[in-house]
Amino acid sequence: MSAGCKAWAEHAKTNAAVVKEACNAMIDARCNSEKGDPLEMLECLQSNYVDLTVECREKLNVFKGKYPMPVK
Repeated sequence: MSAGCKAWAEHAKTNAAVVKEACNAMIDARCNSEKGDPLEMLECLQSNYVDLTVECREKLNVFKGKYPMPVK
């Protein structure tokens, strides 16, 4: 990987950790089976958006705004 790509990946990993910390209770309650796959975990959080805490929603929105959805 190029240095730019590595830096982008590291930044994404750091931001994902912030989301995970803010949403930990919801992940444990509703998205526990998706813990192994970060993209599935994000989709699970999004599908439970109405039930998220304000802090979790804010962190999730910031994260979603920075990264494009993957092509499936």
